[in-house]
Amino acid sequence: MSKILFIFSVFLFVPVGSLADWAPKDSAPYEIVSSRDEFTVSKNGASSVVSEVTYRVLNEQGRSHLVLYGIPFVPDVNKVTVLKASSVTDGVETAVDLKTIKIQAAEGPSGGLSDSKKMVIPFTNIKVGSLVKYKYRDQQNKSLVPGHFSMQFLYGAMVPESDSYTVIKSDMPLQVAASDPWQSLKITPRQEGKLFILEIQQVKSLYKVPLELNPLIRRHQITMVEVSSSSDWKAYIGPVADRYEKILKVKDFPKAFQKIVDKAAKQEAVTDKIDIVTSELASIMTYSGDWSTFEKMFFPKSLAAIGGSKTGDCKDFSLATVAMLRKLGIDAEVAMTHRKSRGQLGVVVLDTISPEMPRQTLFNHAIVKVRTPNKVLWVDPTNIVSNSAYIFDDIAGSPAIEISRRATELEKIPYPQSSQSSIEFVKTYNIKEDLTAETNTKFEFTGSYAKYIAELAFSKSHKDATKLMMAFNRTNPETAKPFYEGVDLKSRLTHRYKGIEKAIGEKVMSEEKGKYSFFAPLPMILQGVFALANGNRATDLNIQSLSQEKVVLQVNGYDFVDHPHGCTIHSPWFTLQRTFVKTKTGFEVRDFVSFRMVEIPAEDLNTDKFKLSVGDVMECAGTQSVEVKKLQDGDTWEKRIGEYNSAKVAKLMKASGPGTVDASRTALHIIDNILSWDPKNKEMLITKVRSLRRVGYKSNLIDASEYYAEGKAILAVLSADYPSDPQVLWQKTWSSWFDKNNSEMISNFQKYHGVAPKNYDFYNLGGNVAERLEKSDAALGAYIKALEFAQDPNEKSEAMVNIATILLDKGEVEKGLSYYKMGALANPKNTWIQGNLMDILRRKERWDDAIEVGEAVMKDGGYGVARASLAKSYLGKADYLYRKNMHMNLKSEDGQKHLEEVEGLLMKALKNDSDCGQCLVAMGAVYRLRAVMSKDREMAFKAKAYYEKATKEGKIPPPVVSMSLHEIEQVISEPRMPAAGSGDLKAVGFTRSSRDLWR
Repeated sequence: MSKILFIFSVFLFVPVGSLADWAPKDSAPYEIVSSRDEFTVSKNGASSVVSEVTYRVLNEQGRSHLVLYGIPFVPDVNKVTVLKASSVTDGVETAVDLKTIKIQAAEGPSGGLSDSKKMVIPFTNIKVGSLVKYKYRDQQNKSLVPGHFSMQFLYGAMVPESDSYTVIKSDMPLQVAASDPWQSLKITPRQEGKLFILEIQQVKSLYKVPLELNPLIRRHQITMVEVSSSSDWKAYIGPVADRYEKILKVKDFPKAFQKIVDKAAKQEAVTDKIDIVTSELASIMTYSGDWSTFEKMFFPKSLAAIGGSKTGDCKDFSLATVAMLRKLGIDAEVAMTHRKSRGQLGVVVLDTISPEMPRQTLFNHAIVKVRTPNKVLWVDPTNIVSNSAYIFDDIAGSPAIEISRRATELEKIPYPQSSQSSIEFVKTYNIKEDLTAETNTKFEFTGSYAKYIAELAFSKSHKDATKLMMAFNRTNPETAKPFYEGVDLKSRLTHRYKGIEKAIGEKVMSEEKGKYSFFAPLPMILQGVFALANGNRATDLNIQSLSQEKVVLQVNGYDFVDHPHGCTIHSPWFTLQRTFVKTKTGFEVRDFVSFRMVEIPAEDLNTDKFKLSVGDVMECAGTQSVEVKKLQDGDTWEKRIGEYNSAKVAKLMKASGPGTVDASRTALHIIDNILSWDPKNKEMLITKVRSLRRVGYKSNLIDASEYYAEGKAILAVLSADYPSDPQVLWQKTWSSWFDKNNSEMISNFQKYHGVAPKNYDFYNLGGNVAERLEKSDAALGAYIKALEFAQDPNEKSEAMVNIATILLDKGEVEKGLSYYKMGALANPKNTWIQGNLMDILRRKERWDDAIEVGEAVMKDGGYGVARASLAKSYLGKADYLYRKNMHMNLKSEDGQKHLEEVEGLLMKALKNDSDCGQCLVAMGAVYRLRAVMSKDREMAFKAKAYYEKATKEGKIPPPVVSMSLHEIEQVISEPRMPAAGSGDLKAVGFTRSSRDLWR
């Protein structure tokens, strides 16, 4: 029964690293060579199994684990008999003396619902490569619910598994659910007379353990079979609930609990009553478990025993809490759930594939479910701290079921909202002459943040809790000495921590060559989170809980230099905003960060959009150190904000090409400063909507819908104040255009049409609306009118390109290209236009025109996409020349010139884009031609180098160049003169399609 274990234990074997994929076999400690399990199940739910397993030791870790191998069993439920055991090393089998087998005392995890004893087999004479074998019989004579049998089988989810076979012979019908994503199992149910038989045969070796942090393993990723004799949770939980209710019905209520009830009764709110109960219970009761018998594993002690000993496990804590809450008139039930452990690799969640099938192995923890008129509360009284309004992250997202006759199905405990777990503070820095700071921080922590502080205070020390508070307040404990006001670290109530932190001596400034820098660390939430998302993940990511931070860092006596952009990052998964704002006494750094998903799908994590969003965060990390200067006499606020005006913003918003995003970031920085002292400035609010769209631009393949959403929120406020304002309606139309909401776009444009001045903005927008509605003639007319009204190079260029696009779509190629070229010339700084024009020319195979445009772009510096496009233009011309002269005799003078011309074009291509895979292969082909013609080993080595670079870096699939490499290896290994008469393309192996040369 090696497979019948919780999956959570396996991750202790996996080394922490930056890899993100399924673990290789050699990372496992041992492998299952074979396993055979034969179950018999009776109608009363009792069962027995004979299990025979063979392991192979793969490394020293596995050797250490298997030398004292433990077979788990439940006291007074299982009778385990080891039939034989041995190790095989270097062909020599060493039997285990069965008399040396020992039983290890039961141990219980903190908060655990149950645990087992272990039958420990002491193997001898084992080393890496040894086989470890054992066979045993396990007879189970009790079940939580009489007449119920359930089991879960996992395959390849702990260690590699090659060959397993399980058969269940049951006197009662069995419900079966299976997940077999890797097609590794053959499952055969059948009936022989009154006997129901289920066979599970492994047909393929399997090892699927994620080598990544905080994995969420979904049902479609795990090979698992669930078996149950029932599909009715109500029938399953009913008998258990009756036992619990019997324990709860007592005549004499424990005095210790009645005192708590009397204290809680003085509170008004239900959550306050609950928190008094759980916090007072935690203060008088100590966690201690006794799982030595079946009854003690699954059923709590009597209330009198709990109240008398003031010790117990999670069942006892939960039962006592329910008893007291009911005394207070609160609807409460004990519930079972799965408490996630924070292991070496973080939180692991395994979906059940059959939520309708009752299974005892789903749960490891008891909590309390409370029904209030407004919502359901999931309360864990086993914790040393209390906050019933907040669901703690170790049970959030887990399956649960109340132990009640009302229970009908499995539930999922919800995750709290990000606003329920937050950090908020305003921190003021007064910089001293030695560049240290005196700081004053007014802070408030809620949710998990408050819980972490309280847990440290009670489980370790107030000093540790203080260090954590300093970290949350972004105060460096290595250089600062803190003092706190209004903080009570003795309270178990963790609704919030609210107070003032005063610190002295914190090092926040540095000086180098007369320049000063202020260090402003990014929000606490971000630290370490994105390390979990490196690379392409195989599993979903669990960040454990939603949370947010709202922070203001106020620096007195200094101002920042230039225009630090901060960052505005919106995504479906998180939001991060950092704003630098000038104040009358200095400046502020304002931060807001919020997560929107606890469980982030791997499909999301592996997208370009997620990677770009994370890249934006890494770029924002550069703002943690900002250059500052000390304020001097005469540096008034009015003087310092002199350039923060609408004219500066308007100029920046005229930027085009690759500089657009950076200019928009600067514009957004200035806008946010203006709005800090003039929050209702209509012009700046409208321009902020536009700048957000530009800041959110990643590429034409990555949507920026979250940036549009913030813009729409701003427009909603403006629309309420200015319902008929042309500028507002102009941007509302654009907003719906970007959202691709055609009905809203038409409605907004109709309103705009009636009040708007007929200028460039009007006709440009009209052309875009008509184009979206596929009215190309109307769009063309609007763009031509826009060109008439265009006032500056940017507007003229944009209008010409829009006209060109319509003409090209209509098939008027020459006219369209003419307008495109005029658009490029009208605004030569907009290299995006030139890059797009190059792509169009390349697709039309107008290589010389494309190269001419590309070289002009490169004179102004160029950018990555334009360089790649120019490289492909050179490649295209080389390919064209090759095809044009493919029957030329290459040994002739003209043939040699032809090859040199092709080589020169490819050299220019690789100069612009050294990673161009097709260019690398084409260059390899040129040198291969020369090598094969002249049996020149030097040329062959050059060809090989180009081919290998293309394949090694994944630019070209290896099969594409395998034939060519074979020819090259022949030249390298057998250098000789070419045969007489060879020299044309066909004679040296070019019988393939010409296109294959460059692929």
